[in-house]
Amino acid sequence: MKYCLWIMTLFFTNIIQSQKVFEYSLDKEISFMVYSETGNRLKKISKPEDFKTDNPEAVVMSYFFATSNSALSNLFMDKENFIPKDSSHFDRIEKSAVEDIYVQLLHKTSYTFQGDERCYVMFIVHIKDVPFLFPTLLSLVKKGDRWFIDKIDNQQKLTDSLIMFKPCVLSNIVEGESENIDISTIINKIRANSGGIDFNKLFDELVAIQNNETLLEKLTMSDNLDCSWVAYKETVKGKSEITGILPNTSIKIFREQDEGLISQIEKNNDSIVLTSKLDFEYSKRKYAVLKYNRIRPNGTVIKEKLRLDENLDPEKPAREMISLYENLKVEIFSDLTPSMNRSPLMESSLYQMTRGVYGVLNISKLNDLFENRREMFTEYIE
Repeated sequence: MKYCLWIMTLFFTNIIQSQKVFEYSLDKEISFMVYSETGNRLKKISKPEDFKTDNPEAVVMSYFFATSNSALSNLFMDKENFIPKDSSHFDRIEKSAVEDIYVQLLHKTSYTFQGDERCYVMFIVHIKDVPFLFPTLLSLVKKGDRWFIDKIDNQQKLTDSLIMFKPCVLSNIVEGESENIDISTIINKIRANSGGIDFNKLFDELVAIQNNETLLEKLTMSDNLDCSWVAYKETVKGKSEITGILPNTSIKIFREQDEGLISQIEKNNDSIVLTSKLDFEYSKRKYAVLKYNRIRPNGTVIKEKLRLDENLDPEKPAREMISLYENLKVEIFSDLTPSMNRSPLMESSLYQMTRGVYGVLNISKLNDLFENRREMFTEYIE
């Protein structure tokens, strides 16, 4: 498993610009479905009219039984995420008889994210005379009347958990209760603050059982799909903490003044000194907040801020980012950003309690602490 975390600092004559990776969290209702034993096998398709995208299961069929890279590429929302397959893959599919190859659907996780219907569909592929299966998890989004393959950043721990745990185990976990003591123990360890599932904690439990052969065989798909030992529901609903990344986030610290920005501030007889500027995106909206000092003719300095964007009702993650920036010193964002070199700050409670996936700064956790544990921010309050 690989991931990439990058932090880049650019130096200019008039500003220091720090571009960072910030994570946020949202509590979402999720629906989990285990496909029935009798209705979960999809036979090979080859006619053009059979390749459809009007539902997630149709996309799965169109994805695996595609006859060319061109057809595969058309299934992706972002063509840059498409990785071409070798011609041998298409040859094998084309030459396989209908009775010798099929897709077995395992489970589907559905939810909404930034106004879109989304889901993860897990399936395995059976091919005659091939001794191993092809487990695959597709991330899908609905746009209009079509479903597309579309990956969301920062979901690796969630997707690894959906791939590895057996469908029956995931059904119990999403529902939040189980008669099995091993699953019940995991459920009690992975609750988010909202009471739902924290998939980051679930991933940690997945890692923890890797050296326990009994639990590994029982709870995961590493050996088999047997679920005869546990009672579970084919369809359940629950709550989960879904994480995302605020793209194109940067904080500029001014060393020289930008007259274009100063012209947007009502000055009267005061002098204006720019201090910093926050820019970020959320849900396809761009946000910008400016901090500056207003210096009165008598020398009094007043710290002020100005929203430069026109988004009047920001959604929760954007509100959190703006509130933290407006109320705290900008140094907190660099201090709580992972560094290649460990520092004493990285051992502090504030640092440890604000970690997201792979150690990045989760601004939702930071905002929750700021609202409820204000004493932890004494040195950072503006």
